[in-house]
Amino acid sequence: MGIDQGRRSDLVGGGLIRSQGGWSAVKALRRLGVREKSDERILGSSEFVEQLIQQSDPARKEQFSVHERWQRTVSYVHRICKKENVSVEALKSGSRRQKVSAIRSQLAKKLVEEWGISLTEAGRHLGVSPSAIAKTLYRLDSPLSRTSPNSP
Repeated sequence: MGIDQGRRSDLVGGGLIRSQGGWSAVKALRRLGVREKSDERILGSSEFVEQLIQQSDPARKEQFSVHERWQRTVSYVHRICKKENVSVEALKSGSRRQKVSAIRSQLAKKLVEEWGISLTEAGRHLGVSPSAIAKTLYRLDSPLSRTSPNSP
């Protein structure tokens, strides 16, 4: 049992930074392209954690790689803007032109509801505040925004 082993210096204090040998060691590893997924004292080796991530469902995979999610979102926003013939700058400027607003609304819905991106992160990508994203999503889900076959 673990208690029988007493206090072990390799398991005391710190966290991921300490277990890597301090900030200088972490920075050196990052320059080499080595990024640890977790503190191995808690979850196990990076290889083990990576294996768990690969076995998890798609929504969970997205939670782990912030950089990859950011790049994927940037690429998607650029692709949609190009397809709709709207500049990314116009989208991020907070423009209220009808076409730009419509594209921003649809992107917000996709990023937040389907991809699980936070309101804050979606706002950063779309050039508006988190509350603007929330209002947009509310407006899109509002019964007043839906047209029914019986509406005049």
